[in-house]
Amino acid sequence: MEPMTESVLAGSAVHVQCHGEISAWRILTDPDAMRHASGTASPVTWRPWTGDPTSVLQMGLTRRREGVRERWWILAGELPSPDAVVSPMVSDGQLPKVLSIQGRLWACEWTGQPSTAEVTVDGKLAFVTDFRRKLHITPPEPADPPLGKRHGWR
Repeated sequence: MEPMTESVLAGSAVHVQCHGEISAWRILTDPDAMRHASGTASPVTWRPWTGDPTSVLQMGLTRRREGVRERWWILAGELPSPDAVVSPMVSDGQLPKVLSIQGRLWACEWTGQPSTAEVTVDGKLAFVTDFRRKLHITPPEPADPPLGKRHGWR
C-alpha cells in the first residue's frame, strides 16, 4: 500500500485520505487540504483504521459553484474487506454513488436538505445517520439496548 492515497469527491471537493504506513484515514475540506499541503494548517488527527463498518465520518458543507450555493452531505467509512459492497440510501430516495479508496475506505456525497441516510454493508444495515439532528445510530446487537448505540456528531 502506498504511504498516502488521496481521493477528492467531485461535487463537494472533500479530500478522503488513507495513510498506509500508519494504517489510518481522515477527511478534509478543500481549504483544509490546501493549508495542510502548504504547511500552514493545524494538524488534523488521523483516525486509526479498524475495518469496522460502523466507523464513519460525516460532514455537511456549503459550496458555491457558478454563483449557486449548494449544500453537500458527505459520508466516509471503513470497509471490512476489499470486496465489501456499501449501499447508502438517503431518505429522499437518492442513492449516492460510492467511491472505494484502496479497498479500505468508502465515501459518498449528495446535495439537498439535511436528511437521514441508511447505509448497508454486504446487505446488512450498518448504521443510520441523521444530518438534521447530528445523530448517528448503529443497529442494535443482542447485547445492546433496544435502540442501539447512539453516537454524537462524527
